[in-house]
Amino acid sequence: MAGSARSVWRLGASAIVGASLLGLSACSSSQADTDQSAIDQRAAEVMPFDLTLTTHTFTKTADGGTQTVTANDPADAEQITLVQDHLAHEAEAFTRGDYTDPARIHGMDMPGLHELEAIHQWFDRQMADHG
Repeated sequence: MAGSARSVWRLGASAIVGASLLGLSACSSSQADTDQSAIDQRAAEVMPFDLTLTTHTFTKTADGGTQTVTANDPADAEQITLVQDHLAHEAEAFTRGDYTDPARIHGMDMPGLHELEAIHQWFDRQMADHG
């Protein structure tokens, strides 16, 4: 996808991350502003690309979800490369059952985080039992 302004990341966890962000709208306005500010600060520490120069879109699917990160300027090669590298890193971490980065941004009590870990435990047992 080199050169593309859009980077797409398809993992089951994407819908959960999106749902936790959408859940903020249910908070009171001042609480949501404070929470969003804290999330934005932690996200900037985890994601190497500029959050003001990119847009995240989360779409639920029947088998998980799709996270699309788009450079707002399709000619911004630096942001595109940073997004692609970061999403490749996250996909690799998720395949190991490592959800550290989303947990750092959204907290260990993020809805669905522990279930994601359980899915990997279930697959580990299946592989052990069935070779």
